[in-house]
Amino acid sequence: PSVSANPGTKDLHTSMLSAATLTYEVSVWASMLCISASFHYGGAVGLAVWTALVNVPLLIVDWYISPTMERNLCNLAENGYPRPAMWALMAFNLVTTNTLVAGITEMFGCFEAAPRFDWVVALGLVVNLTLSELTFTAGHYLLHRTELGAKFHHLHHCCRPPSASTNLLFHPVDMAVEFSGPMLSLVATHLLIFNEPFLLLLSIHILHFWYALDHSENVQLYHYTHHMRVDSVYSIYAKIRFSGEGEGRADKVKPLLGKMPATISAGSRDTHNKTL
Repeated sequence: PSVSANPGTKDLHTSMLSAATLTYEVSVWASMLCISASFHYGGAVGLAVWTALVNVPLLIVDWYISPTMERNLCNLAENGYPRPAMWALMAFNLVTTNTLVAGITEMFGCFEAAPRFDWVVALGLVVNLTLSELTFTAGHYLLHRTELGAKFHHLHHCCRPPSASTNLLFHPVDMAVEFSGPMLSLVATHLLIFNEPFLLLLSIHILHFWYALDHSENVQLYHYTHHMRVDSVYSIYAKIRFSGEGEGRADKVKPLLGKMPATISAGSRDTHNKTL
């Protein structure tokens, strides 16, 4: 079913972002860029502290400052995914993705490498981002165009529209395909082609940052529209539309999506109407 954005969200995007919203967005971006550093300088304890005291509170703030996360949790429940299970899933995905990112950068000595900005790094970024785009797009295509993939991807697309929390609302298999796959493609180019730790560090942080940006309800890059329409743009950086979309007939996810909940509970609405 087609779903229109609520008036409050639409009004927000016709004017400048509020100070609270802008501060939240920047905080989310900064928190992701510091994950690897927390592990390098603080070890497992540092990563755990950063995850518990920075990433988790920001997830809760997402619920508090915007009704979108609450609406998505309601929609997930309507589609058979209980709220407690979704909070547990977000916690699991947060820990595993943080561990993967921190583990890769530490394993290959990324923080020990001297920063360098030359044609090798520039070329490496082009190659790495192109390969991660191809890896993501291929996996995302299969998640939408196959019956098995759609069963895993359905959960993620119950988030319409997405918000910061949507970065963690993935079935673990879906997360492995869409996040771990592109991340490991960067490891492959490091091992087989470049062997440049600083390039690997830059590539990982750009990839991680962009994935967060893509689900932002405030920035609204094209992937935001993909969530609303469930269309055939399966790429992550560029807008590449696949043929055979028809009216969604080729897509296996769209038929699985139940009706979007029209409203959220009064208590939740009251909470979200508060100002920080």
